[in-house]
Order: sequence, then structure tokens, then C-alpha cells
Amino acid sequence: MRAALLVALLVPLVGCTSTVDDKLSTPVDSGVVTDAPQSTQEPQAPLPSVSIVEVFGSGVVDLLNAVDTGGPDEKHAVCQGVREAVAGLTRSQISDAKSAMTDYDQSVLQDLFAECEVL
Repeated sequence: MRAALLVALLVPLVGCTSTVDDKLSTPVDSGVVTDAPQSTQEPQAPLPSVSIVEVFGSGVVDLLNAVDTGGPDEKHAVCQGVREAVAGLTRSQISDAKSAMTDYDQSVLQDLFAECEVL
């Protein structure tokens, strides 16, 4: 009789219980969920390096063309490079470098400095 009573009590509970193994066997989403928005921008190219030789030589034409024809990011990058290249020079060094340039390159340099707000 005890066995029958025990069976009568346990039978209704058979479908209600679960084991730890049952919980572990359910599929787990392997995706990582974050609250951070996904970036839609492409990685940016590194900033171009601008040398003193480019600024005060025939490369000044290429620099001004990049500023005039490039997008806003390229203009910013080139101008930042020009400002950094010139930053370590004194006014007399800049004047000496300009005097060694052709008249045309001096004119282009003046336009580049104006466009990039240098000096």
C-alpha cells in the first residue's frame, strides 16, 4: 500500500520536473549581444606624412591638388601634415626655404598656407 501511495503521488509530478541535463542540452545562442551600436564606417586610412621637402619643394603642387580635389577627410589630413611639418620651423627658416623656391612654387605655397590656415 505504501508503494501504491508513493506511485500515486509521484506520477502527476513526472512531467513537471526537469534535470540539470535537460537545461544544459538546450541550444545556446552563441552570438554576442551588446548595447553598443555597430560602426557603419570603414576604417580610415592612416594620415599621410608630409615632409619639409614636399612643402618647400615641387611637392607643394601635389599637396595643394590633394587639398583642392580631395574630400574633407583628405583635406584635413594633408593640412594637418603641413601644419606639423612647418610647426618646428622659425619664421626665418620658412623665409629662407621660400626664397629657394621658384616663383610659381612660392605662389602655390601661399595658396596652400591660406587653404590650410598655416601661419
